[in-house]
Amino acid sequence: MTERVGFIGLGIMGRPMAANLLAAGYAVTVHNRSSRAVGELVARGARDGSSPAGVASASDVVITMLPDTPDVEAVLFGERGVAAGIAPGAVVVDMSTISPDATEELARRLAERGASMLDAPVSGGEPGAVAGTLAIMVGGPVQVFERCRPILEVLGGAVVHMGSAGAGQRTKLVNQVIGGLHLVALAEGVAFSRAMGLDAARVLDVVSRGAASSWMLANLGPLALAGDFAPGFTVHLQRKDLRLAHDAMRDLPVGFPGAELAFERFRAAEERGLGEQGTQGLLNLYLSGPARDATREDADPPPASWELSLAIKAFDSPDETRTFEKGRFDLVEIGGVMVGRASYEPGWRWSEDVRPLAGTDSCRVSHVGLVVSGRAKIAMDDGREVEVGPGDVFAVPPGHDSWVVGAEPYVSIHLVGADVYARAESAGGSAPKRS
Repeated sequence: MTERVGFIGLGIMGRPMAANLLAAGYAVTVHNRSSRAVGELVARGARDGSSPAGVASASDVVITMLPDTPDVEAVLFGERGVAAGIAPGAVVVDMSTISPDATEELARRLAERGASMLDAPVSGGEPGAVAGTLAIMVGGPVQVFERCRPILEVLGGAVVHMGSAGAGQRTKLVNQVIGGLHLVALAEGVAFSRAMGLDAARVLDVVSRGAASSWMLANLGPLALAGDFAPGFTVHLQRKDLRLAHDAMRDLPVGFPGAELAFERFRAAEERGLGEQGTQGLLNLYLSGPARDATREDADPPPASWELSLAIKAFDSPDETRTFEKGRFDLVEIGGVMVGRASYEPGWRWSEDVRPLAGTDSCRVSHVGLVVSGRAKIAMDDGREVEVGPGDVFAVPPGHDSWVVGAEPYVSIHLVGADVYARAESAGGSAPKRS
């Protein structure tokens, strides 16, 4: 092995990748913000480069595997960065997922120092990094690609040159949009199965044998069902990648509503505190309701005849439906408003059908994320209206109320492990609005 290899970034992906290069016989010099990962690889025969500049001065090919664009730029051109130690003729192979435009600029700046750059992002997650079977999509000069191909083939089972600088990153964004939509489909498929009272494990088993199968379904579906949300790739990083795709799409003459949906879902998941879970943790966005403040003192006073009817079906007893009427569950007065509250026992999963009572034409739901079955129009108290259909999710912003109007016979709200606050307006009233 004549090429000396540097490796910077020893996280979930980088550590096993560097270990595979050591096992293949390469001389590897490493650096990481955390010394523990460095120590583990030094024990296997790597050298400690102490800094990015130290890694570069000891290497012919420097590989970076870092979280985001600012991290790569700082490692390459920051204080004691790669650029301070790199020799003319050396190569930087950035295997992070970062901005394609920034990649082109970084390649230009390295070229000014006599060095070359490949952008070579990967797909396959931690299992692919461990097994050395990653899909690697490469941008940069073809002669530099051929020089580095033997190194990349240690790390990946599919190594493909995609074009000039930035082409690898652009290909990876396509990968992340497709993968993100598959993850949304997985999460909604599981949530949909449970909402209908089906055994989700059996559902995934049979659909994964047909046309609905995907890598996400086969590899992450069983983990999600088992409640294993340890990260092979985090929700936070998936959101970051979809943000990069979102930015790349802005000036294109085509709309990408599916990509926007995936971006919104992962953004909502991170805002829900799921950012450090594996991407299969997106399922938890569908299995928990958002935080709600039901103690507002400025709530609208109710009409004279507010009532609530709530039909609840337990998933462990799909043939049994429990119907609660006023007085048969927790109906409380909050800020002068009568609010019905149905609580859950730990571990139980419910499907709530909030049905307008006889002669009622609307149902009011406050501070609740809605997964709506049937078609309906939701009116917000700020005058906005949103049309929703089967499977749609509608988040009511904090401090606002919404009304389901013009609905089909009933609107089905599916939540797990959260309280539901709802009010149904009786005949003759009108949905109150804020002034």
